[in-house]
Amino acid sequence: MKNRAGRARRVIVSSIAVAASLAAAGCTGGSSQQQAPGSQPRVATYRCGDGDLRIINTGGSVVVDERVAAPLDETAAPGEAPELVETRFELVAAPPNQRSRYGAEGLALVLEGNEALWMKAGRPPMTCNR
Repeated sequence: MKNRAGRARRVIVSSIAVAASLAAAGCTGGSSQQQAPGSQPRVATYRCGDGDLRIINTGGSVVVDERVAAPLDETAAPGEAPELVETRFELVAAPPNQRSRYGAEGLALVLEGNEALWMKAGRPPMTCNR
């Protein structure tokens, strides 16, 4: 009788372990290309007023490649296209446990859906769209 109770307990524990394993396996996506709703892509380009931002999301930080039109100087010919100025910044997640707000000294980036709010000290914030 004692042996029978021990066997029944092992069967129950094993059944629970198998059920938990199957439940955990069912939570994983079938494709590594799928993106959770509200998450940001690894690489995205956002259009801003006079330029664009290319954002490379590395997890705990982002690399921001900013391309904006340089102001035309007085010697520029009428109708001449402005030169694009490219600058690269690296911003860390702030606070570290989330993936939508990033910052560095004088810089801040907020990612939400298809929008990016780009802020630089001394300049008005820019809302950019993917």
